[in-house]
Amino acid sequence: MKDLLASKWPDRETNLIYPEDKLGRHFSDSYYKNNDSIDRIWLVYSKELDKVFCFCCKLFKTAICKSHLGKDGLNDWGHLSERLKKHENSSEHMINLRTWAELRLRLNMNQTIDKELQELIKKDTDHWKEVLVRIIATVKCLAQYNLPFRGKNEKLYENSNGNFLGILQMIAEFDPVMKQHFRRIENKEIHYHYLSHKIQNELIEMLATELTNKSRRVFLEFLVVEDTTGLGLFKVLQEVLKTLDLDIKYVRGQGCDNGSNMKGKHSGVSTRLLEINPRAFYVPCGCHCLNLVLCDMANSCHKAKTFFGTCQTIYNVFSNSTKWWTVLLKYIDDLTLKSLSATRWESHVESVKAIITQIPQIKEALIQLSEVCEDGKVCRDAKSLIDGEFSSFEFIISLVIWETGFEKAIIEAKKIAETIDVEPEFPVKRVSFDMALSQLNTRFEQMKKFVSIFGFMFDASKLYYLDDDLLKISCLNLETALTYDKDSDIDGHDLFMELQSLQKMLPKVAYEGDRPWTSLDIMEFTKKMDIFPNVIIAYKILLTVPVTVASAE
Repeated sequence: MKDLLASKWPDRETNLIYPEDKLGRHFSDSYYKNNDSIDRIWLVYSKELDKVFCFCCKLFKTAICKSHLGKDGLNDWGHLSERLKKHENSSEHMINLRTWAELRLRLNMNQTIDKELQELIKKDTDHWKEVLVRIIATVKCLAQYNLPFRGKNEKLYENSNGNFLGILQMIAEFDPVMKQHFRRIENKEIHYHYLSHKIQNELIEMLATELTNKSRRVFLEFLVVEDTTGLGLFKVLQEVLKTLDLDIKYVRGQGCDNGSNMKGKHSGVSTRLLEINPRAFYVPCGCHCLNLVLCDMANSCHKAKTFFGTCQTIYNVFSNSTKWWTVLLKYIDDLTLKSLSATRWESHVESVKAIITQIPQIKEALIQLSEVCEDGKVCRDAKSLIDGEFSSFEFIISLVIWETGFEKAIIEAKKIAETIDVEPEFPVKRVSFDMALSQLNTRFEQMKKFVSIFGFMFDASKLYYLDDDLLKISCLNLETALTYDKDSDIDGHDLFMELQSLQKMLPKVAYEGDRPWTSLDIMEFTKKMDIFPNVIIAYKILLTVPVTVASAE
């Protein structure tokens, strides 16, 4: 350890705010130089202890060391100058300083007395570094893909020992470093192997801390919430922002689902945040809004309601016929029928998929149930499905459309219809989209407000063809939206002039190509030149506002 410390220069932080003692005195960077302006390379200040030490005397002190600088440290700021001068002129300090200098020189030239031992230590150190690189890479991989780490045991080369050990075992098949590491473990040459669950947890926590401190751009953590009211959720949000050392006034984007506790006009989380910080632009989650639109359409459309009611009935018939499983299993090898959820639209797709993949088997099972089942309601429902939907080409078309789209659905539905002796014909009727349009307008009303503020920046084609009058109005409008309590993130007039220049500098492919540049492309382009400060800030805020929060689910 002494060799390692001697080879490294003392880590010195300057321009710190040093704490004052009772008399208002404190350490100063000026002490790092003596009266001859020579750097006291040996002087080290400890932030934790608010004391100074002599690095070389602390490192090489003997049992009879008399100087506080070499033992417990010194914080006598009133007499520090004279104490330092006396110390640096002492014979004890001079000997330790020379010892430090000579050892550093020998270490650099690999000429220490224990040269062979030093080489072995370095070799072992390098080996452990390589081992840790592989262990950390495995931890990052499993964490990134949200995979479980541990299995039923923590023993190498045993079944069910988990993904973490399994991946490292695979690496050892090709990698000499891990192969050697595992050999040393199995031969009991080492007792500390850094593969235990405690080390895994410690590495995960260290990586999470590093990510939290430096990234700020990704998912940070799950929060335990006892009070799910708007006020309760908002208090938790405020507390976690403080623990992350983030100022709530710098929030520029917020997203949430459509629950009243989140988006409520009077007491929802989004409203409470906007009251404190009007620049925390709220955009409803696009995925949640679309889901509700589809649910509204299904509930208002008789055909859709009938179709999904049928899917639910099929599920209910079989789920209520548990004692007839021997009959059902004769026809259905893998009965995976799904129930429906009123809010999660994906459940509709899963329900349809479970039916369409085994229509002939389900129909045969329904025929048998209608004949042998003693439950009158089950018999009636089964018979109704056989004579109704399972004899209807329109129902088959509806199933297939959910899987493949309309054009492919016609072809696929005809094939399925033939397998259950259904005539592939149905009357064509005009479908009204008024309800869909109405719900889309209502659900995405908040998005329109956001577009009115940032829309001119969405892509290069919009930006390039905007005339000066509209461009100036848009820039000043954005400045207003980004202003609160006389503080604004941008200057609208400067933004206008910067965007005028940017319009002329954009390459032709940005606005006339097959794919116009997106807002992200434009920001990356402007970051290469140090002449668009307001543009970069505006685009950073635009790209901060979340489009959806469903990815966390």
